[in-house]
Amino acid sequence: MSTPTEPLPTDIDPNDPDSSASPFPPPPTPTVNTGPPLQPEQPITWEPAMWYSATATCADTTCVNYNRLLDLPMLYSNDGVYVMVICGLCSHACTILAATLLDPQPPEE
Repeated sequence: MSTPTEPLPTDIDPNDPDSSASPFPPPPTPTVNTGPPLQPEQPITWEPAMWYSATATCADTTCVNYNRLLDLPMLYSNDGVYVMVICGLCSHACTILAATLLDPQPPEE
């Protein structure tokens, strides 16, 4: 029978500063995409008071979601003029890249 050379996580001595390190690797550090910002291929024409499915990306270059495609299964167009998506991580405005009118529209509540 062989003896393990590395201590098992249950063998960590709370009084030994060298044994308090986690036996698991640290989580990866998120990288921020520094390429040019993604832009819609064509302008989006919104109809007021309608539901859309859309794709967006964060416009803040310091955010982890910058240039990451975010799928929005339901996006309401409000007045059809000021349609906005806010990033949940950095609270900055997102760029809406594409939108498709939902057909059929969800029922009103």
